[in-house]
Amino acid sequence: MDNSFSKFGTSINVNKINKEVFANQSQPTSREEKNSATGIFDKIIYVSLFMLFAGLPLFFTGLAFQGVVFEKQIYFYFWVLVALVAWAAKGVLTGEMRIKRTPLDIPIFVFVAIYAVSTFFSVDRWHSFWGFFGDPSRGLMTVISCVIVYYLILSNFNKKNFNWIIGGLVFSGAVISIFSILVFFGVKVVPASISGLVPLSLIGTVSGLKIFSGMMLPIIMIAFFKMNESEKRWVNLASYALLILIPMNLLLISMIFDTTIAFIVLFGVGFFLLYVLSLVVRPKANLTWVPMVVFLGAMIVTILGGNSLAKINAPIEVAPNPQVSWEVVKGGLKENALLGSGPATYGYDFSKYKPLDFNQNIFYGIRFYQGSGLFFESFSTLGILGMISLLTLAVVFINVAVYLISRDKERNKIYSLGVLSATLILIFSAFMFRVEGTILLLGALMGSLTMAIIYLESGIDDKYLKLSLKASPKFALTLAFVFIIVSAGVATLFVYIGKAYVADIYAGSASREKSITEEGSVASLQRAIRLNAKEGRYASRLGQEFMVLANQEAAKGEGKVDAEKLRIYVNNAIYFSKSGADLMPNDALSVSVLAQIYE
Repeated sequence: MDNSFSKFGTSINVNKINKEVFANQSQPTSREEKNSATGIFDKIIYVSLFMLFAGLPLFFTGLAFQGVVFEKQIYFYFWVLVALVAWAAKGVLTGEMRIKRTPLDIPIFVFVAIYAVSTFFSVDRWHSFWGFFGDPSRGLMTVISCVIVYYLILSNFNKKNFNWIIGGLVFSGAVISIFSILVFFGVKVVPASISGLVPLSLIGTVSGLKIFSGMMLPIIMIAFFKMNESEKRWVNLASYALLILIPMNLLLISMIFDTTIAFIVLFGVGFFLLYVLSLVVRPKANLTWVPMVVFLGAMIVTILGGNSLAKINAPIEVAPNPQVSWEVVKGGLKENALLGSGPATYGYDFSKYKPLDFNQNIFYGIRFYQGSGLFFESFSTLGILGMISLLTLAVVFINVAVYLISRDKERNKIYSLGVLSATLILIFSAFMFRVEGTILLLGALMGSLTMAIIYLESGIDDKYLKLSLKASPKFALTLAFVFIIVSAGVATLFVYIGKAYVADIYAGSASREKSITEEGSVASLQRAIRLNAKEGRYASRLGQEFMVLANQEAAKGEGKVDAEKLRIYVNNAIYFSKSGADLMPNDALSVSVLAQIYE
């Protein structure tokens, strides 16, 4: 049969037309669907990163037994896992996952490798992996999460995403500044019914609040410069209103003053001003006065010291002094010089190697689980190899960042300068001061953001490690298998992290009970142990509560004591206290609880 239209004066083949038409109709539809799906995954990644920067300083519920810092750690894990799943799914959909390469790749790999080896040989492997009770930020899991965040940000970064992140940071900084100033002036910000759940410092500690307030000064300045560039008049006017946050942060620093932190903040603001005055970075000609005024304000606060404007007394947060820290370091190096006692085990080192004269001062009863700065802490917990790798990573980061900002003056990298100045405040504070997990996590986030914006503003050609599903069938099969394993691991982590958080809420509920009862606090702690059986503190606390019940029963007097109930209470007290000590055999507190029960 003739399938052409030759009798109409043409010779077009009908079969050929049908094939081409159908092919041309199906391909755009498939491409549009793929673009739509990748767009959804991109949005999930961007939302996750925004929530990390904007929400981490603010998030808390006040319900957890381990406190605000633990809650922020769980929050951090949640959004990292969400972003990681979206990134991996996007890679599978597009057939390729691109991981941005930077000069920090080798130092990061070496540091993580040494951290993992130190964890394997740790005196407390579980807590070296997960992190210690109350502040899990020193665990291997946190380090791996921070590395994932680093490559997530660099590999999925654009200018619009940066603007949202800075906006989120400014918003959270404004909320924290206003809330903190009102609290320190004695204003009742929250109802009395929930005041016990709201911490004095939303960051977690007063020391962390000082550092965060200082870090926000360069961020506020670059947000001001960004808004002032807008063609909309109302945005220009709003930018000047934003400057109100600068004296508020300086006031907050002076109200909870610390000399070391004040000098670090002054250095960070001075670093910003130095690049502005040397014309390496140039804001609008009529706005150069802004960093000059901020530097002058920071200098005045540093010189004058603290003030007495606060209506309430901030809690005193102590840390081992350098002399005590050095004695602990020397003791730890004698036992394991290369790898230390293991990540997150500073409490073990302190209890074992603290000098004898420490018992003669007023803090003799305090056990320190973090050193006075990462320098001393890493020496004893990670050993010489860990300390060198950590210092190398910090030095390489600073050198690369400063080099890239200083070259190509015509590019005017004002945003890179602001983010780097804020990051330097966090880095130097962490090395010289005892800091909690919130500051360490913010340091990882800000360091990643620094590299991302510097690369963007420098116009450097991006280099990627490309993991392609299109390379070969064998390679595609391998990557698909890896994706399945990673997905299963992420799902497992989601479940465990959720269970760990719920368990801690149960334990927190027990700690808030006005009296110890089997139906109340004891039952809540038992639920916590069932959900997270690896945490020894829950078992030790439950052992203490059973001992209290035993003492209450024994105090009833002759004829009223239930001997069987007393026996059960005592046996349970011994059992759970011993379980806590078995889970944490190198923790002085768990062992001392067991000793008290036996006594």
